[in-house]
Amino acid sequence: MTIGWPLAVMFLGGALLAVLYLGALWLTLQHLPTSQHPALWFLTSLILRTALILSAFYLLLGDFFAALPDDARWQQGLAALAGFISVRAWVLFRVRQQPQVTDKNGASSL
Repeated sequence: MTIGWPLAVMFLGGALLAVLYLGALWLTLQHLPTSQHPALWFLTSLILRTALILSAFYLLLGDFFAALPDDARWQQGLAALAGFISVRAWVLFRVRQQPQVTDKNGASSL
């Protein structure tokens, strides 16, 4: 049995999870300046994002999506984690490439 396709699917699954996680983080950061309780908003978002990602990784690596034998399960986890980290690294690279905006006092804001 070839293990290429299941690992590619796990990589894409991890990448999709990263897009969801970072998208939710971006929405949270956009909402913070107008929120009356920014700390509560951020903490709630952090808990929900973490719960979503951990649950999704559990489902990806569980028996429901078991495309590989049990002794190759670590490869599935590694592929999903590589997809997640790859998207995160790409987003960080893109964000760091953007020029920083400064206000009239010279303070930079992202």
